[in-house]
Amino acid sequence: MSNQDLVQHVYGHTAKFGWVQKRIAEHCSFVWVEFGKTFRDATFQEAAQMRKAQAQQEKGLVYFVEGKDGKLLTRCYFAEIPNFHVKWPTIAQQTLARQGYALIKQANSFAINCLSENAA
Repeated sequence: MSNQDLVQHVYGHTAKFGWVQKRIAEHCSFVWVEFGKTFRDATFQEAAQMRKAQAQQEKGLVYFVEGKDGKLLTRCYFAEIPNFHVKWPTIAQQTLARQGYALIKQANSFAINCLSENAA
């Protein structure tokens, strides 16, 4: 690691450039004073604004739909991921899964009863 990788905090601490960038992007906890050289802690208002912008970016693409009263409503949809397909379970598969959950519940209660009888 060279000194070029280090940046200076306003209060005298040093950190790696990538670490500071990650804290700015993910946690909204720092703000650059001079990009790549010095950084400082974000104020409450700055952090709130950065989190609001972050939430708007994560919301996804927006499209408009006409509502019942004729007003435009916004709806969000997410971009498709290539070669990613979701197969929802059929009703028969859901029924089998529920029956399996019931059997697991019965097995657990049986085991608890056996353990309590053996302990007594």
